[in-house]
Amino acid sequence: AAAEQAVGGAETRRALSESQQRCSRAEAAAAAAYAQLSATEAVAGGARQEADALRARLAVDAEAYHSLAETEAGERRAMQAALFEMQQTLEAEALLRSRAQEAAVAGRERERALEAELSRAQQELRQCV
Repeated sequence: AAAEQAVGGAETRRALSESQQRCSRAEAAAAAAYAQLSATEAVAGGARQEADALRARLAVDAEAYHSLAETEAGERRAMQAALFEMQQTLEAEALLRSRAQEAAVAGRERERALEAELSRAQQELRQCV
């Protein structure tokens, strides 16, 4: 019985030793996994910070683009208004030139009529003398 007890005790100690080794390996694996998780979380935290910084830069760039687009739109409207004004000025100048030409033609016709009237008056005057 003592021999059986000694054999049973040895088997129990061996099983206990194997169980402790498995537990030690499991604890080591869990510690390694926790370390990897911590490293991954640190990398993820850095990536989140970079993403936040990029989002902030993107927001600033978007605001600058929006401001530039508004400025360009304003400049375009101002240029269109200036072109419209130039077109109106050119049309007014053309109208004035046309009226000046009409006035010049009318003036020449009036001058010819006056010259003809003067000529008739001179002939009548010669007849009176």
